[in-house]
Amino acid sequence: MEKIRYFPDVLKDMKYLQSFLGVVNFAGIFIKDLAKYKKNFRPLLKETESAKWKWEEIHTQRVRELKQVCNNLSKLAIPQDEDELVVYTDANDYRWAAMLMKMTTTGEEPCRYTRVVHRTTSPSVAHQRERILCSLEGI
Repeated sequence: MEKIRYFPDVLKDMKYLQSFLGVVNFAGIFIKDLAKYKKNFRPLLKETESAKWKWEEIHTQRVRELKQVCNNLSKLAIPQDEDELVVYTDANDYRWAAMLMKMTTTGEEPCRYTRVVHRTTSPSVAHQRERILCSLEGI
């Protein structure tokens, strides 16, 4: 997420915006209400000949807010082929979650997180099945 600080507050064209949002999306699962921040950028991503690029103050404000949110996140690690990785999972009758962690000399660093909310009809059997699926999805 360190890369986010190098983006200017005013993005000059659609390619810059797409690059910025790509970096933000990497940490998207950790950003509460990310869609709220991104919704103002949608019209800019649909630029056509009739609708030219028009950067406004609200866009600058959203970029600043997203940069602040990203800078406040815990460090996110990018796993490499040689890294030791651990997947933590949890599930119950209504949801499952998995987190990929990278082992380091100082502890663990989060890499990725995912979760799914579901409805089951047979809690006892479904619960065990979902725990297994959770582990597989996490990997």
